[in-house]
Amino acid sequence: MTQEEIKELKEKALKQFLSGESLTGKDGAFAPMLKEFMEEALEAEMSSHLS
Repeated sequence: MTQEEIKELKEKALKQFLSGESLTGKDGAFAPMLKEFMEEALEAEMSSHLS
């Protein structure tokens, strides 16, 4: 993630938190970060098994 994407994520998370919205789920602020984490974790796992 770029610094700009992180800044946008923080702003969205704060807005959702203050309004009582969920931070997780399809439209949650943490969804893109969780998606990126899971993709990298799966890629590392596959690399480990294939080497």
